[in-house]
Amino acid sequence: MSLKRLDWILSHRGLGTRRDVQNMIRKGLVSVSGQTLTDPKRRIATSSHITVDSIEVAPLPLLFVWHKPLNVVSTDR
Repeated sequence: MSLKRLDWILSHRGLGTRRDVQNMIRKGLVSVSGQTLTDPKRRIATSSHITVDSIEVAPLPLLFVWHKPLNVVSTDR
């Protein structure tokens, strides 16, 4: 479980720039696990349940990357 700043998490989830997100947090529109937060610098778990203006914010999808083994050709030709 990693802790990140609330404004960083929301901006990386596509809700706006960090400045826009900070204004939303200060207005009291953001709640984490049912608790309204007004400090954009607050560190929360990246897996926390976040809602903005009563709309749930989806977490970022996991991305798995594999390297191809040596001597393997992976083309269509």
